[in-house]
Amino acid sequence: MYITTQKGGKGGQFRYVVLVEKFWDPQKRVARSKVVERFGRLDQMKPGEFEALKAKYQQASADKAAATQAMRSETAHSLLAVQAGSGKRPKSARLNYGHYALKAIWDELRLPAKFGYLQKKTRIRTDLNAVISFLVFRKVLDPASILRSFQQKDAYLGNPAGTDDLTSYYDAYDFLKENKETILKHVNKRMDEAYGKERATLVFYDVTNAYFEAPLTDAEMEREQTDYAERFEEAAEMYRGCGEIDPGRWDSEGKLNVESLSAEEVEKIAGLKLQYLRARGPSKEHRSDLPIVSIVMVIDKYGFPMDFEVFSGNTSEFKSMRPVITAWKKRYQIKEAVVFADRGINSAENLEMLRSLDFGFLVAQKVTQFSREMEKKLFEEDQYQPVNPVNPDAGRFRVIPDWTKGTGDKAVKCTLVLTWNEKRARRDNAILDALVRLIQAKQARGEKIGKNRSAWAQLVKTEKDVEARIIGVDEKALARRRRFAGYAALVYSAAGPQGNVEGTDSEAQEAGANADGNRMEFPMAGTYKKLTEIETCFRIMKTNLGLRPMYVWTSEHIRGHILVIFLALLLVRIVQDRLEKAKAGLSIDEICEGLRDCEVAAVYNPAADSYLYLPTARRETNRKAAPWDSNQRLRARHETGELEIKDNGDTIMQACGLSPVPALCSRAELARCLGTRFPTDADAVPEIIRLQDQKASL
Repeated sequence: MYITTQKGGKGGQFRYVVLVEKFWDPQKRVARSKVVERFGRLDQMKPGEFEALKAKYQQASADKAAATQAMRSETAHSLLAVQAGSGKRPKSARLNYGHYALKAIWDELRLPAKFGYLQKKTRIRTDLNAVISFLVFRKVLDPASILRSFQQKDAYLGNPAGTDDLTSYYDAYDFLKENKETILKHVNKRMDEAYGKERATLVFYDVTNAYFEAPLTDAEMEREQTDYAERFEEAAEMYRGCGEIDPGRWDSEGKLNVESLSAEEVEKIAGLKLQYLRARGPSKEHRSDLPIVSIVMVIDKYGFPMDFEVFSGNTSEFKSMRPVITAWKKRYQIKEAVVFADRGINSAENLEMLRSLDFGFLVAQKVTQFSREMEKKLFEEDQYQPVNPVNPDAGRFRVIPDWTKGTGDKAVKCTLVLTWNEKRARRDNAILDALVRLIQAKQARGEKIGKNRSAWAQLVKTEKDVEARIIGVDEKALARRRRFAGYAALVYSAAGPQGNVEGTDSEAQEAGANADGNRMEFPMAGTYKKLTEIETCFRIMKTNLGLRPMYVWTSEHIRGHILVIFLALLLVRIVQDRLEKAKAGLSIDEICEGLRDCEVAAVYNPAADSYLYLPTARRETNRKAAPWDSNQRLRARHETGELEIKDNGDTIMQACGLSPVPALCSRAELARCLGTRFPTDADAVPEIIRLQDQKASL
């Protein structure tokens, strides 16, 4: 109960002081309030009387809360106590509530309403929003297969999965594949509202792959993609828009006549490898024995994922860029953007394609493949200028305007930016030292070198060129590699119709340095370091969110699984951003561990047939604060205050607009902390746990 004022009198001209009590209406399932006592008009009260009333009932509420807490503690103590000689040992289920932090962001993205709208167009009767959100939250909390997630759905507070039908989980993957484009457009619209449309002015593009623990590829199993014909026509339409397929291949109704395609046109489309999805290819994780799929990701300049596409595992990285970027531009109506990519997709054909779309590019360039003339310019140290004179560790750079990438008709003019960094030089030399030790160890074991393209194989000295015994390190090759240590290069072209075609000195100046030439400007400043942004996202997807191995095999379920991972990545990135803004920055590992640690023990009271909720913690990661310390050292650091073990779960909850769970609380208090409603214990505790508790109490 609390004191407040209400309008009253003719036209609401007076304020009346009232005592109000809140209560839950079980019929309509809403919170209501009622006036318990009235104290008259506010303007007719004596000075200080209103404040005295507020203080009185605030104290009464505090006393009541303290008495309630004491009673709960006594009840919990009696429930948890072991009765001497009885042999009974009460067991309370631990329920995770970390998903409520993710749900708060999920709701802000308005995904429940979007999924509800899309579901109306299907025959699915299960709550798809509940199933999909649970699968996404699980990827953050405890990534596993669909079956494993279903089996463990009762380990969570509030029944987030919302269904007992395993088939619905697989139906959800089909639904996600069919509605991927609509879902991503909705999510990006909400992200634009929160972070601004300028987040797409600089995007990161890269490719990774993920493996399946299966012996055969789709081609070996003769399992064609179910939407192969549709994807074939989409690819033909894309090449038609680029002028690479004759428009006469389509009839008057716009239908593609496949038989009229020339052999060259069919080969061009076949290069995208659309017929089969799971295939063997160059695995990023060296799993050449297993089938893989390739995943292309587009990430905005803040590190939030924007879009993705899935290709066959043996699709060339060079081939996949055109369809992804073309579709991305059309889908989100992007007029101008700078695409930032690693050297893996750096080809004159791709750069010209970006230029044709009015996109700029900022792409890593391999320095060891320069011509002799450009190599000479690379090592002209007196032509470099500091990135930032105030911070020498930032390195130095040099702008080369009118540089030509490629030859002949495919040549592209752009700006070349050469950079050198001391930290990068130390890293490169450390890698070379490790390779030398590896070669020496192989030499000592008498190993031979085969047709190996690994980095260490390029530094090996042998009696013959291939398949010969290793006799040492090629000092000449090693010296050349050391000379390039610390150097890196980027090719750059501005966005817009003109791009960087002319490559004027003034344009290069604007791209690389400010008017007095003292430091690099955006988007050049620190951009080489930004290459790790998308690599970090791939690492998170694989290490933290369970991207691989995949436990699904149809093309629909594979794409649905990757969309679930994509949404999970977006959620944890938003959580991380909010923590940084709250000056409580945490790594993705710490966020996932902190949310896993958010648990309550549901303590059953058979006398009242109800539950009390006691926060618990696994504390599995406490050692991360001091992994090498002995217990004695830990105790000493703890006593001096040097060692601090933080409760990251509470920090994350607060960053997401929720409250830490108190030491011992009721169902209503727990719900209030988590921003939800638990009208009954059945809404909080899974049915199977309540049945077990009731049986154990008999």
